Amino acid sequence: MLSSNKIELNNNSHEQSHTPVDASAERSNTPATFIALGLLAVAALYTITTHSAKAVEANIEQTVIQLGGSGFTIGHEPNPSGAKHEVAKPAPPAVQPTDVPPIYLSYVDTARNRTLPVNVYLPREPGPHPLVELAKGRFAHATDYLRFIGKITNAGYVVAAIGFPENNLTDQPAVKAWPSKAVDLSYVQTALSKDVKVASFIDFKEVALIGHSDGSPEVLLAACNPVLKDSRVAAVISMDGAYPGGEKISECVPNVLFIHGTDDKIQNMSGSINAFQELSAVNKYLVKIEAADHFHYIWEDKGVTTAASDMTVLSFLDQTLKTKGNFKDIVNSLGAAVEMKSNK
Repeated sequence: MLSSNKIELNNNSHEQSHTPVDASAERSNTPATFIALGLLAVAALYTITTHSAKAVEANIEQTVIQLGGSGFTIGHEPNPSGAKHEVAKPAPPAVQPTDVPPIYLSYVDTARNRTLPVNVYLPREPGPHPLVELAKGRFAHATDYLRFIGKITNAGYVVAAIGFPENNLTDQPAVKAWPSKAVDLSYVQTALSKDVKVASFIDFKEVALIGHSDGSPEVLLAACNPVLKDSRVAAVISMDGAYPGGEKISECVPNVLFIHGTDDKIQNMSGSINAFQELSAVNKYLVKIEAADHFHYIWEDKGVTTAASDMTVLSFLDQTLKTKGNFKDIVNSLGAAVEMKSNK
């Protein structure tokens, strides 16, 4: 950031001088005084301008990679390291969910005595759009995922973020509730299809589930458990998830994607690897995001790791729900930022 130049005036400058002045001498010195002052002003302006230009050039250092459209847009922003780079036009900001205020809903499954708050985020363009149900991590709130939700809605998907009753409880009740939450996902999808406030915006023939952290076993059970599987779901994405031990996952919906950060210190990657190896799906993928942690790269913009994760998620949704693009080619184009395995 450039420092501003401030000219301070003498706080006594408004007072008149009482010292006698020779008027003839004052008149004779006036042209010379003006010329001298003019030359000083030009010199000062040149110095300030030159200093500012050099400061701008010296401050441009950090490269920020932002996901945009079908690829990466590279821009530059100030950094005091002094390195010189070509200045590029900044990438346009991503549309965030706050541009379209969420619709707050609440559904009550009276048969199971479960109240399910749902925040529905809509794209700006008129629908109907494919639906993505988001099962958040435990202790997290939908607002933690606003950056991530914004990427998905900006790509033309409706996002329904579900609040489960167990999300703020201790570990054991939450783990035991995985099957109940899988049923919740199906219940909410049905409730949305009957809700006049949102149904017209959603294409219920194209539905995907995304689960993060503790939400991952829930979406896997809803997509891969023989009893709980919802055949209306076309694709499922598990991000940094635990292995749903004790619960059978086998025959899945056609498309399954596991994403896991290599620097995840909260949930060991073995959970994603074991689930990937066990389940059967027409198309299944395991993508490791290099240097990504458990949640910050999803909640916040962490540069390359966030961009790689966003591109992986969006290209998978596009291919499975919109029949657009080639997921494997796009992920392979990310190079060293990711490592991918698949069953094909």
